[in-house]
Amino acid sequence: MAVRFFAALILAPLLATGVCAASKVTAGGEQAHSLEQIFLELEPLSEHTRRREISTLEAPVELSVFTRLRRSKSNGRQGYSNATLVAGGHCYWVASAAGHSVLDQRYSRLANRDDIEVMLPDGSWANPIEIVGSSNLNWNSHEVDDWALLVLLSPRCAFDDRQQFANPLPHIQSGLLSAEKLEQCASNVQMLCYHFDQERAEGLRMLERDCEMRHRRDEGLGGSTGYISCKVDYGVSGCSPVCVQDGVWLNLGVFSKGLQRHRSNTHPQQVGAFRVIDGEFAEALLTLKKKYGIVTQ
Repeated sequence: MAVRFFAALILAPLLATGVCAASKVTAGGEQAHSLEQIFLELEPLSEHTRRREISTLEAPVELSVFTRLRRSKSNGRQGYSNATLVAGGHCYWVASAAGHSVLDQRYSRLANRDDIEVMLPDGSWANPIEIVGSSNLNWNSHEVDDWALLVLLSPRCAFDDRQQFANPLPHIQSGLLSAEKLEQCASNVQMLCYHFDQERAEGLRMLERDCEMRHRRDEGLGGSTGYISCKVDYGVSGCSPVCVQDGVWLNLGVFSKGLQRHRSNTHPQQVGAFRVIDGEFAEALLTLKKKYGIVTQ
């Protein structure tokens, strides 16, 4: 998981003068300053979040939609991160992931599809048949460009992708999010992620509750960035922050990186950043749904 640092010299004056509410920040000349305000506001709130394991019986959505991604590296090792099944038709899924999780580790470009695998609900692993990323994605991308979508073929349609079934493949409701919808979720964000800091490839899936969110529009980049007080460990890249509304889990986006103070060794990191499903990201998701015959909900 990438980390974005803030210099101590920048933070010190803000700590002395207090923190302004920053739940809705617009693009403009003070945007960089506002990001530090958001960080300072959310950092102490992370002490109030709660993390625990969750059972299938408790979940308002099929837990298998929160899954894992692994990438084969040039050194022969494998790297693990998170992925989410954000759309499902009769034969195809679309999964979301952090853009940096599907980049070739030697170059700032998408990795070969044969080097990427996503775990399906039945526990098997599948290579994507198509990967789409931000037009500005590279190793130095900020969170607004740090997203990718992967198309997966279901094993039940391995020999015929024109089949029709009684129910679509399991997925979490995902689509274009408005600023108003994000405001409604500001105090009700959860993260269900695999954490890979336990020195085991299978990771540990944990639910973190009571996270606060702030968000802002990133000028000229066709999208929004969310910031949350969830405490985040190594390997949670690609996890989807969710908001529970009327008993339904609403997908908010794709987790990108942690934010922390310059030279800080804090672990887990106290504030996380994610790309909201809007702008270029939402358009790419809709395009893939149409291309692979996935009915838009």
